[in-house]
Amino acid sequence: LKIHEYNSIFRRSFLLHHIISEGTLPQLFNLYIYILNKVEFFGNKITLLCKFSNLISWFQLPTCSTFFFQSHVIYIHLFVFIGCMIGLTLFVGVVIANYKENKGTALLTVDQRRWLDLKGRIKLTQPLHIPPRPSMSMSSFRLSAILVLANSALLFFPVNLGVPTRYKVQIVLAVIFTLTFTIECIMKIIALTFNGYWQSKRNRFDMLVSILGLGWIIMHFSMRPTPVRFYCWLFPYFLSSIVSYCILTL
Repeated sequence: LKIHEYNSIFRRSFLLHHIISEGTLPQLFNLYIYILNKVEFFGNKITLLCKFSNLISWFQLPTCSTFFFQSHVIYIHLFVFIGCMIGLTLFVGVVIANYKENKGTALLTVDQRRWLDLKGRIKLTQPLHIPPRPSMSMSSFRLSAILVLANSALLFFPVNLGVPTRYKVQIVLAVIFTLTFTIECIMKIIALTFNGYWQSKRNRFDMLVSILGLGWIIMHFSMRPTPVRFYCWLFPYFLSSIVSYCILTL
């Protein structure tokens, strides 16, 4: 691109609020200079990017390096960068920082702010010394561990149709253990209420295993004459493995 220069002097009309003119408005001689330099160089591209448009209604310059001295050009570019870009960024950053310091209460209503203040006061009035959680009875804990181990011991003895006595003993023990775990869940629900019992993930898992065990008991005694009975035999061993895994992981 070649350098194109257009220099002219024109009159610009202006109107003041305190001057009432019935005829032609007063005019002022303005200097209009339009200079377009080559844009092949990086410096000229930056200059075009940061053009200072309509500077106090006197100049419209894509680049002003050919009109002003170099020191004056630095001032205009610094004003554009610092005054407009960095200044606006800092202003927005300060606004966001103030909003975060207020913890998001800047846009809340009066009732919402009162509610947050009340919650903060409730947190401050908490007891300094929280009473410790009551320890679990060691006898009940040992009894539960023994029942789980005994239920898991059924896994060592596979189902053998040739030994009906052992088969009956295994079924009876599996039913007893399942009913015992079910009674334990019922007692916990009575003591803690259902909402309190449901808050613990371990209690939820125990209830799931107990429900599956009750389902196995119903299936076993209701489907005994059918060939599907073989799957009912395997179900208690599956429950025993689940209970053992639960005890080892939880």
